[in-house]
Amino acid sequence: MIRWKRDVIYSIALLVFCAFHWYLAEGLVQTVINVPVARPSVYSELILGILALLSVMQLVRAVVKKPGEQMVPIWTPLAAITIITLMAYVMIIKTLGFQLSTFLAMAVLITSYSAGMGKVQFKDKKKAVRQILLCLLLALAVSLSTELIFRTGLGAKLPKGTIF
Repeated sequence: MIRWKRDVIYSIALLVFCAFHWYLAEGLVQTVINVPVARPSVYSELILGILALLSVMQLVRAVVKKPGEQMVPIWTPLAAITIITLMAYVMIIKTLGFQLSTFLAMAVLITSYSAGMGKVQFKDKKKAVRQILLCLLLALAVSLSTELIFRTGLGAKLPKGTIF
């Protein structure tokens, strides 16, 4: 895709995002303090306003200068797998708990990225199984170390899950 077209599309999408979330922020109600600057929507509106201003600047720059270089596609299969995995992780963490859902998400991501980089060779079945098992072992180490850091080191309460 040509850069200026991509910038116009992203700028418009960001402006729509800002307008929608500004509308949602106006619905936030504060019942404790009656000071306008202490409203819950003030900081959301500040951040959304800055993002909208930057989007307008990008839009104007794209329309005026029209940079014509060809851009590398952002949405690759690995990017789609990452987004889908993270969305699934958020949806299942309360049901399966932190440990199992983190392991599953890390297993999918580590295996996908390893295969994407050519580290998993599917031609040799024995070697592929060994490499996938290594990915699963790494996913287990990441999920256990993350839980250890958050529970023990930071004293955070992590979801235990409702199934088990």
